[in-house]
Amino acid sequence: MIGGGLAMIQDMSFPVVEIQLVSEVPIINGKLTKGDLDTKHSISIVASATESDVHQLARLAVKIAECGRHEISLREIIRAITDSELAELSTYFFKLASNIQTYPATYLLTDALLAYVGDDSSDALLYEDHAFHILEYDTNLHLLLTVIFYKPEWSGDPDVKNVLRHLFWSSQPPSFMVHIDRYGEAYSKRVKKMLLEPPSG
Repeated sequence: MIGGGLAMIQDMSFPVVEIQLVSEVPIINGKLTKGDLDTKHSISIVASATESDVHQLARLAVKIAECGRHEISLREIIRAITDSELAELSTYFFKLASNIQTYPATYLLTDALLAYVGDDSSDALLYEDHAFHILEYDTNLHLLLTVIFYKPEWSGDPDVKNVLRHLFWSSQPPSFMVHIDRYGEAYSKRVKKMLLEPPSG
């Protein structure tokens, strides 16, 4: 994580401030238009942000200056999320879900992650798009997941697997494990594949 100690929940902001750097990556219509996971992209800190994110961008700019960083890759952003505290991510998704009383909408994000590890990028993109619009989580997280889901060939990458597992454990509803056998063998296999090893944090 750049500079360390950046993961913190402020209002409803995503707890990993490095997520703001996704806006520095060339993405059009959810697709990466230049390079791959390891391509370095220039950091300009001109990301469009909501007012609640301005303080995060300011702190991020200071940390980047202290570290002498001028470039960032998607892999580095992904690792920053994976290195974050699981409890902080869980709190973030819980707060978002608590605004929706009728249904635990984080199921949609959970199903998107499971669809991707089950080699179904189309469903992953569909479920994630619904999850984003209903839960209204960070736009940059939405962009990052969309870029990943458009790249089924990345599913075997260790860092991609780790970040998806980290998000899976932090976003699943409390009752999730009770119902994994309800949706057939293929679904159960996806869950087992995701649950091979719980993340640290």
